[in-house]
Amino acid sequence: MNILKLYKYLPTDSINWDLIETELLLPFVLDMKNTMQEAKWHGEGDVWTHTKMVCEELIKLSEYKELPNHLKLTVFMAALFHDIAKPVCTKIVDGEIRSFKHPKIGAEITRNYLWKELGLSGKKEYQEFREAVVLLVKYHSEPTYLDWEDDKEKLIIKLSLNNNLSKFYNNKLLTLLATSDVLGRVSNTNEEKLCVIKEFRELSIKLECYDKAFKFNNTHTKIKYLENDNIWHYDSLYDSTWGEVILICGLPGTGKDTYINKHFPNYKVISLDDIREEIKIKPTDNQGEVYNIAKDRAKSYLREHIPFVWNATNITKMIRDKQIKLFHEYGARIKVIFLETEYQEMLKRNNNRKRYVSVKVINEMLEKLEIVEDSEAEIVEWVCV
Repeated sequence: MNILKLYKYLPTDSINWDLIETELLLPFVLDMKNTMQEAKWHGEGDVWTHTKMVCEELIKLSEYKELPNHLKLTVFMAALFHDIAKPVCTKIVDGEIRSFKHPKIGAEITRNYLWKELGLSGKKEYQEFREAVVLLVKYHSEPTYLDWEDDKEKLIIKLSLNNNLSKFYNNKLLTLLATSDVLGRVSNTNEEKLCVIKEFRELSIKLECYDKAFKFNNTHTKIKYLENDNIWHYDSLYDSTWGEVILICGLPGTGKDTYINKHFPNYKVISLDDIREEIKIKPTDNQGEVYNIAKDRAKSYLREHIPFVWNATNITKMIRDKQIKLFHEYGARIKVIFLETEYQEMLKRNNNRKRYVSVKVINEMLEKLEIVEDSEAEIVEWVCV
């Protein structure tokens, strides 16, 4: 399937629920119908009823009606998938129905389904569309938080930055999704939540990042602002970094080695796969020694101000943050590059590589994948190879 084929699910005057139930969401609908929600927040009942109500409210919004079709499709798809993880996350806790972490897990389920089952991978437009839907699912609750953990402005700016990576994502779409998520439920907390969403919208507009990414004066200021509480977002800090370290991310079989050889032929390379071969450790063994060797080599290059590439799968933010923190401690500027290729092509390349990884393991990695966001480093790129 390609993006054009998804437009048949996009409503004009009304939503064709029969088509959506029997085709697009067929693997999920029954579980959603059988998953109940806590009545004080969702008096409408099950997840599927709520999802339908959200989509119906979305298409009534004036700002939705004014969107170009490609953005209508993006946010409508996100509305369909926003609670897709509730069937696997829902538990009874202290007598209440709760669905902890359903936005994050929902993002993973959505990506896996769009990537594998709908074939939206390996092309730039597919990548940007898919990840915009995933981002909206992942963050759909953020504009409704009454006690935001982060500084409100910083959270809004951070979220907006992903527009640098995908023309299909912006804070306006997130606001529309959050608004319809509240309107599409039966609860006495709706009015309060809508007030918070209104504040999210107004601050986004004030910061000029409602329908585009916030514009920093330079990438050094961006990363320092996101890392510290005493930096103003309109500052223009002197870039004191000595040079660049490249962090490569991607699933096995993507073509990371080929990409590095082509684009960074003069850079030193720290490859975790190479180190495993050097010390004869299998990928299934304890990787502590492998990482320690890689870390020592990185420190050596960093001390000498030698640019290098860190080559590993780096599929989760937690893993990437560990490397990025180390590189920043030594004054380097970071560029993170996420590489992907079409799913079947990835499996084909994997079959032909010396370091074969089982399809089962690749699928497990795809399910856990957290694609890098713009806020993670000075420069972030998504690339299809």
